[in-house]
Amino acid sequence: MSSTASWLTDLKKTSTGFTFNAEVNTGTRSREALIYAVLNGRYYKVTVTQDVDASIFKGAVYAKAREIAYYTDFITKVTSDSYTLINDNVGMLQMQFKGQQAGTNYPMAMYMYEVDLSGDVTIAVSCADNANSSIKSTSASTTVLQTIRKQFAAMQEDNASWTVLGGVNGDFFRTADNNLLQGVCYRNGVCLKDSFYQENYNTVFAIKQDGTAMIMNQGQYANLKSQIQEAVGGRQRLVAYGEVYGNDSDDYQPRTAVGVSEDGKTVYLLVIDGRDNSWSYGAKYYDLAEIMIAAGAYNAINLDGGGSSIFIKRSSEDGTTYTDYSYINKPKDTDGTSTEREVPNGLAIVRKQ
Repeated sequence: MSSTASWLTDLKKTSTGFTFNAEVNTGTRSREALIYAVLNGRYYKVTVTQDVDASIFKGAVYAKAREIAYYTDFITKVTSDSYTLINDNVGMLQMQFKGQQAGTNYPMAMYMYEVDLSGDVTIAVSCADNANSSIKSTSASTTVLQTIRKQFAAMQEDNASWTVLGGVNGDFFRTADNNLLQGVCYRNGVCLKDSFYQENYNTVFAIKQDGTAMIMNQGQYANLKSQIQEAVGGRQRLVAYGEVYGNDSDDYQPRTAVGVSEDGKTVYLLVIDGRDNSWSYGAKYYDLAEIMIAAGAYNAINLDGGGSSIFIKRSSEDGTTYTDYSYINKPKDTDGTSTEREVPNGLAIVRKQ
């Protein structure tokens, strides 16, 4: 048996015919496929038509939002969604919904980049003034902080053949230790920091030299560090091999996370706003994990959140000044003010010519 469509799965012959499963149709139109089968010496060609049932998507309109709404149990209603192609290999999802895990159906606002690494884009690590020297390996010197928009502008100014499209903030850092990063940091194949704050707890997101992405624990990092091109550290493992991983948090906070598909060719950069009950209540680790799995991530980790969580998009052609980038989310500090926080590093989506 065979089929012309990847959305038809588990084709099996039975004594009286054949069976199959169909993935949910997240599009806006019905779709058709052919199944070919040989039964009892006879050849069959069967047309399968799958209609769209919009009611199962909880109000979501765009395909990626529909995937997340359908496969994420805690989402009860999608109040708005949009999906924009930044270029052929980068999509940007904005989605506001109500989630029953957040108490009494409080609103939640999320933003996600879906980055296809098999095309002309990759993920690069940014830092203050695009200077490797800004990242320190120990607390004996001060790691330099800078807003993500300024980091992206400096990266663009130093790399005329690149186009910095957008991105998010990166690793946790310790202000009590001269802003020292909690995890490792690599830029363009150069290791700037090789230690972890907590043994067997801090994690790694990396772009390998073959262009694919990977989520690593510390054991994997020790074995694969020679293959790393770009890397930032993270903390909590959210998704491991397609399953929710680890303990949850009782705190609903602004969050940033990064996920990777099973083949390492797609990266998901996720930000969820918080600390504003009228706009977005915030998220727990399980919320991040469920959204990542629904979007297509096979592994995912938690990055620095709270007031550091920021989702950046290039907004003008030049890209060499910080005003050429806009933050799309609504960052909130602990005192409730909207603050564009200075941080050590970030993850930039870059098109290299």
